[in-house]
Amino acid sequence: MNPEVIVGTIQVILAPAVMVTSCAILLGGILGHYTGINQRLRAMAQERLQILRASGASASTDTLATERLDEIDTQIPDLIDLYQQVRNAILALYLATAIFLADMLIIALAVVVSLDWLGVASLLGFLIGTTTLLWSILLMVREIWAANRATQFEITRVLNLK
Repeated sequence: MNPEVIVGTIQVILAPAVMVTSCAILLGGILGHYTGINQRLRAMAQERLQILRASGASASTDTLATERLDEIDTQIPDLIDLYQQVRNAILALYLATAIFLADMLIIALAVVVSLDWLGVASLLGFLIGTTTLLWSILLMVREIWAANRATQFEITRVLNLK
């Protein structure tokens, strides 16, 4: 193999490598978001337990405690849904990363064995990886939209307390 083919191959392989880097950057941010939702879910569950312990086995006469329990009981299912949406976006990003890494190998193999169909497979792999990356971003857009609604719910309920 001559040096020009090697240099050309490396340049072609760099396109999926850039996409892997993009996936890694997005993963860093989304994993932080995932951790934040996890911590919020755990804090709400803990708060719910504390309110129930404080009120004892009987029904609470404290209207603020009752209101907070209602808020928590409304929000936890929504937060679990958000948590699952972020998980799906993370899984899609990991899948896109794996596809781009496999694509890099296909490109290298296509150059070494000189099979035309491997070139087509590498292009197809790149397009599938890019589509998976787009799918992950769309999942996060959906989650952020829903998270805004959940935040507005809690703030509105608190502001309406007398």
